[in-house]
Amino acid sequence: GTFTPKTIAEIRAFYTGSPLQITGFSIEGVVISDKANGNINSRNIAVQDASGRGIIVRFGTNHSFNLGDKVLVNITNDSLSTFNGVLQLGGSAGILSSDASLVSSGNTITPTTVTITAINNNIDLYESTLVKIVNATFSGGTTYNGTSGTTSLSDGASIAHYTTSAATFKGDALPSGPKTVTAIVGRFAMTYQLSIRNSSDVQ
Repeated sequence: GTFTPKTIAEIRAFYTGSPLQITGFSIEGVVISDKANGNINSRNIAVQDASGRGIIVRFGTNHSFNLGDKVLVNITNDSLSTFNGVLQLGGSAGILSSDASLVSSGNTITPTTVTITAINNNIDLYESTLVKIVNATFSGGTTYNGTSGTTSLSDGASIAHYTTSAATFKGDALPSGPKTVTAIVGRFAMTYQLSIRNSSDVQ
């Protein structure tokens, strides 16, 4: 078929609060999530493009895309809906496994340096994008796994920090003192949260 290229910002704009199906479009972006370290569902990737926006792409099976892969996703009757508050392409009504292909590897997305207050005030803008928080302090546990995966990150304002039970670093000691933290912005229902991809995201 023929697919009209769209930015992720344009795809996100189709969603106005109710699930819908879209078709005939394509997006191209860089994978900012890291399946190798497990801090994301194995059927999901977070993709960000030059528009500065990001989105979760949901596959019907476990995918093979790595951090830094540029992918082309052709959208054919796929759902655009939220899961636990996060906008995603695919999901129960869309299986994208055969419609996503590798363009190139080894790409990078420069994280946007922001404050936690800015994230809390503009969650829709930053959702599923890579950000950097400077002089941030972890609390709420002794390991990244914290209480049911959740700890807290503060730079004066606070936000939840979530680590999945499958993350390779879940049992690592929670860092002490001010750190520079790179993470993906997400949410769980009404709770806004950050998730690092691997331990190198904390400096």
